[in-house]
Amino acid sequence: FDVPLSMVERQSDMLIKDFLSKLGPNFDVQKLEKEQDAFKKEARESAIKHVRFFYLSSAIMEAEKLECKPEERAMKVVEFILQNAKS
Repeated sequence: FDVPLSMVERQSDMLIKDFLSKLGPNFDVQKLEKEQDAFKKEARESAIKHVRFFYLSSAIMEAEKLECKPEERAMKVVEFILQNAKS
């Protein structure tokens, strides 16, 4: 399903900033610059998945009246799915 472009762009920017902040001093910045388009495409694809998960998990949380802290959301949704999965 389609998700808002603004959310995808924001999430993509956050993923890129997070990745860049974790680079060590020996990282080859020139290599990253050469592969910038592929890197941004991969970040965007990952961002789309993150945003979709946000919408799906929000819908599950609301429909099932699940409550938790924001940082526990993913685990709470996975627990719910595993408990309710049909074998």
